[in-house]
Amino acid sequence: MTLAAIGEGMLEVFDAGDGSARFSFGGDTLNTAVYLARLGAPVAYITALGDDPYSHEMARQWEIEGIDTGAILRAPGDVPGLYTIRVNDRGERSFLYWRSAAPVKRLFSLPGGNALARSLAGYRWLYFSGITLMVLNAPDREAFRAALQCARAAGCRIAFDSNYRARGWESASVAVEQMAPFIALADIVLPGLDDEQALHGFATPEAAIAFYRAQGIREIVVKQGHRGAHIAAEGQVTWLPANAVSRVVDSTAAGDAFNAGYLARRMLGDGPVDAARFGAEIAAVVVQNPGAIIERARMASFIGALAHRFAADTGAHHAS
Repeated sequence: MTLAAIGEGMLEVFDAGDGSARFSFGGDTLNTAVYLARLGAPVAYITALGDDPYSHEMARQWEIEGIDTGAILRAPGDVPGLYTIRVNDRGERSFLYWRSAAPVKRLFSLPGGNALARSLAGYRWLYFSGITLMVLNAPDREAFRAALQCARAAGCRIAFDSNYRARGWESASVAVEQMAPFIALADIVLPGLDDEQALHGFATPEAAIAFYRAQGIREIVVKQGHRGAHIAAEGQVTWLPANAVSRVVDSTAAGDAFNAGYLARRMLGDGPVDAARFGAEIAAVVVQNPGAIIERARMASFIGALAHRFAADTGAHHAS
């Protein structure tokens, strides 16, 4: 029951604040894919990279994490996007991006892009975000929408996080307009309340839930950082408090990690509230460590935590 995450994998430069820096990789959907793989979930990542040393090294590291990279397209002569992170003494982060020529913008118009679009219907689950839509050129965005329609018709479950980055859109209203047809195709939405406030002016999780319910979405998780999350599913709304942490070191990728835990448990058939509790546990670990992708040792208790359940699920499907 492989999940494919679609989006932009970027080279990450973490600014330590003392003149030194650390190279890694990140990107919202990629972060979720890595944490899914660490949990033991079968996950593929779909993006486009160049043929430069950094692209090769990133793909190699993703494979080491256990991610299926077989669907990644390569654009000779291109290089991936890059971003830097600075973190203040309260654990809040700021970013700068260099991504204007990243090959992922042409994901579905590169050689092999048409076949890639058709292949989406072969996955059991698909996950993408508002940033996925932001980075795609307009024709590629439309090709992606058509591919999602086919995938949904084939029985694929679709999850969406409205991740909004104002600098990447002409305006919030344009972002809302472009996201609308994709929201209509989603089974699960995982928005952050901060993004919903920037996009729609929603000040409360109840307002965001009402909006998505009006779009026909039956499973909604509104994340609110240290204020917890509201889960609207199965005809009721449940508030789940955030897990207490001693100190927030870096809030980068907290929502992405939550999404990984949530989706992993939902892939196994667990209920939305239990899935959200698990997502909150992982997010609590991630915020206490630096970087979008924390060291494996820092989440040792989660590594492979669900692998046996996925193996049993696969065996049951094969037996049937």
